[in-house]
Amino acid sequence: MMDSVAAELAETDGRFWVEARDVAPEILRDWKKEYKGGAVVYRQAQARKMDKINQLIFIVRGEVSRLRKHFSSKVAVLLIDIDGVIVDSISGKEQQWKDGIQFGIGASLAMKDAGFNAAAASIKLGEVVAVSGSEHQHPLLKRRSSICSPIRLRGNIIGYLDLCFGAGENVMFPALLLYQIISNAEAKIASIPKIPAPEEGFQFLDNYGLTAREKEVGIRWLRNESVVKIAADLFITEGTVRNMIKKVYAKTKVHSKGEFMTKFLV
Repeated sequence: MMDSVAAELAETDGRFWVEARDVAPEILRDWKKEYKGGAVVYRQAQARKMDKINQLIFIVRGEVSRLRKHFSSKVAVLLIDIDGVIVDSISGKEQQWKDGIQFGIGASLAMKDAGFNAAAASIKLGEVVAVSGSEHQHPLLKRRSSICSPIRLRGNIIGYLDLCFGAGENVMFPALLLYQIISNAEAKIASIPKIPAPEEGFQFLDNYGLTAREKEVGIRWLRNESVVKIAADLFITEGTVRNMIKKVYAKTKVHSKGEFMTKFLV
């Protein structure tokens, strides 16, 4: 599929990404004024968004693993939240390349924090953006080029995916990898059923001091869903589900599933 897309782009001399030269000079100048220089800035991803981000991490890591054979040794993948904070980082085959990126999980690539870069421009434009090494403002980003795309769910941007590669490499193949990963990831996350709000009959669980996630696991447990299904639907490990069930039991003062079901369903 990637070869056919590449051939089509070559024939039309087209590209599906924006470059710095496509942005009006006055707009680019205003963007760059937001950045005041300085060290790498770290920020906390907003907790209320983490459920969706955890789903994205799970899906993107699966897509990257599936396409790993196509990656060069100097490709890294950054998953970024809607505010520009890196929430996951997947390196290529060379550890020193990952170490050399300097922008790890928690680092902000927003324009005000990291200057002009593909992720910051993608956030501004809502489009796929490619930036070559020398075009970056932050000195630590000049050693690499990158291409970044929004990730959309039902028309809304829920995150960004940034492929970083050697400053001297052609952008075409990383762009095609990005296209493939984004296409598959958006299709998979769109197929996940939206979890409905808890039914009125389960609102009594609010009286036991459960966290939102514990309550969700508890409701699913009362519906007799398996640990495997709960873990798969919520994109957490089976061990995490079991630990949450233990916490639910402790907070509701029961010791087994039978007691739990009897207390709340009988």
